[in-house]
Amino acid sequence: MAPQAPVILITGGAQGIGKGIAAHFLDKGWRVVILDQNAEAISACRQDFGDPDNLLLITMDVHWGQTPCCFGASNVPGSDPTDLQPQT
Repeated sequence: MAPQAPVILITGGAQGIGKGIAAHFLDKGWRVVILDQNAEAISACRQDFGDPDNLLLITMDVHWGQTPCCFGASNVPGSDPTDLQPQT
């Protein structure tokens, strides 16, 4: 993993499409944070992905209100937010 690897935070990422997206970005060298309220699915991710340095698994419910929203205010200097390739 590159020291300045980009980070992706995926809610509902321990199963289905979210898990597939997590696998894709892990393969590309990104740092991946998975948030999911399903503790069993989080445990399954831990078994499926192992314990790489670039993965953080968190069991929690992110639905604090009517509309869940995540805003990432950090960026890798010089990167293009539309380019999904990690900066090395």
